[in-house]
Amino acid sequence: MHYVLVVLMAILGAMFPGFLVKAIKSTDKNEADGALFGARVILGMLMLIVGMFLDAWRSEERRVGKECR
Repeated sequence: MHYVLVVLMAILGAMFPGFLVKAIKSTDKNEADGALFGARVILGMLMLIVGMFLDAWRSEERRVGKECR
């Protein structure tokens, strides 16, 4: 499962700058709004995945700590 999340993070991480640059350089208001929305969604997904990784790591750390007592 972790490998799927890593691949997803790599794909989203590669897409994010493209959306952001498109939103900044666009002269059309509708196109800029769409690209900005896409950048926000991708950033939110990346933050969610990072949060899932941190929570999984913490759970494993707590589980191992309990076994060592």
